Amino acid sequence: MTATRVRSTAVGVLLSALIAASCGSDDGAASEPLGSQAAPTLVSGPAPRVVPMGTTWTFAVVAAGSRLGYQWRKNGQAISGATAASYVFSPAFFSDGGSVDVVVSNSGGSVTSAAVDVKVVTAQGPWTQDLKIAVGADANRFGTPVTFVAQAGVVSMAKRANGQLIAVF
Repeated sequence: MTATRVRSTAVGVLLSALIAASCGSDDGAASEPLGSQAAPTLVSGPAPRVVPMGTTWTFAVVAAGSRLGYQWRKNGQAISGATAASYVFSPAFFSDGGSVDVVVSNSGGSVTSAAVDVKVVTAQGPWTQDLKIAVGADANRFGTPVTFVAQAGVVSMAKRANGQLIAVF
């Protein structure tokens, strides 16, 4: 009888723990002792951009951790209201550009993304054009160009030693 009571008590304790865990928050942070959270880690950060005036660009960061807070910054100064995993940027002036980063934090610490340059340009320019590609076996004759990437931005080209071209935008 004693063994049965011990087993029954152990099952009751396990069942209570499972019920308590299922009533906690989705990220499991409710069951963490205060101050025991691991500091966040960055999975991917914002990328540098050329953004024409009058357009909108969304910068985003992906971070791992629980109960994360975000603060986007321009030139090291907090951007008012920019406290989510993404930041919508709509420049009106050339001076709206600068260096952008984001601080991701929780009770375990914080991590800051690499600062990226954001250049604001006039609405007219090659950054609004489609990237087209034309292929041909003869260096002087190519096929009909087709859109490769719509509104690709300013493209940087590199050529590897094996002749392969790489487009970065």
